[in-house]
Amino acid sequence: MGRFQVGYASVNINPTLGCGIHGYFIPRFAKGFLDDLEAHGIVLSLGETRIAMISVDSCEMMAPLINRYRAAIEKNTGIKAENIFLSCTHTHTGPLIQPTDAFEAPQEPIDKYADFVEDRLIDLVKMAIMDLKSAKMGHITGYAPERVAYIRLYRMKDGTTMTCPPIEDPNIDGPIGTLDQRCHILRF
Repeated sequence: MGRFQVGYASVNINPTLGCGIHGYFIPRFAKGFLDDLEAHGIVLSLGETRIAMISVDSCEMMAPLINRYRAAIEKNTGIKAENIFLSCTHTHTGPLIQPTDAFEAPQEPIDKYADFVEDRLIDLVKMAIMDLKSAKMGHITGYAPERVAYIRLYRMKDGTTMTCPPIEDPNIDGPIGTLDQRCHILRF
């Protein structure tokens, strides 16, 4: 079967100044950086099978873009596209990486940024492969402090549902679901 190995890498994905910024549904454009935007990834390897798990500082990526990135990573690293998992941190202060209806933004900077991120994700996975080392994996479940997690979806008294209604709104009937404050941690 082979030995279990894990490799880690991170890359900077800051956009060029002037790039449209996602979130808040109003036009905003990059004027500088408070904190760097990054992508982080690990590659897990056991025998002939490799899996890449990647987290990108972005508000969202839709399936066509994810599929494009997975295909490019497969072509450049040999890791099968179906074994490449991408997720976003859902930052509302990251650049547009695909067109949005939220506000009009020039398409060219969006396309250029999407191409840049593709190249950086390929680099990320290559570096994680170069970092592969024998590893063990463990799991633990902890709990987040109170008020870190919260329920966002509420049933209103008129039968509708609302995401994040105003605090103390008299029209709230109650939350939908129960609060889960568990934090699952995998350690390599």
